[in-house]
Amino acid sequence: MKFLEENIRNDLKSNITYFNNVLNVNKNFDIVYRVVRFGGREACFYFVDGFLKDEMLQKMLQYFNSIQQEDMPQDAHEMSKKSIPYVEVDLQDEWKQILYFIMSGVFAL
Repeated sequence: MKFLEENIRNDLKSNITYFNNVLNVNKNFDIVYRVVRFGGREACFYFVDGFLKDEMLQKMLQYFNSIQQEDMPQDAHEMSKKSIPYVEVDLQDEWKQILYFIMSGVFAL
């Protein structure tokens, strides 16, 4: 799959379409995805149901929801350093790495 060998794109809708197709979210009830708005920006997260601790996910979402538009980091690197209240954060831009992590139980935003 050539698309899998490419890096993710800057267009959120294209990325969502790709992940939804590869992960077969319309038929796979174990994959949870949700389009959200944090700090005035649209985002989407994916995870495997039952692989995440509910308390951790709830705390992360509460924190993200508290980010005001004027405080929203400019890029993923800045967000990972300043705005994610979790110790283990990794930035990835390759489809296969992100899919590997999602299927391994990691929350992907």
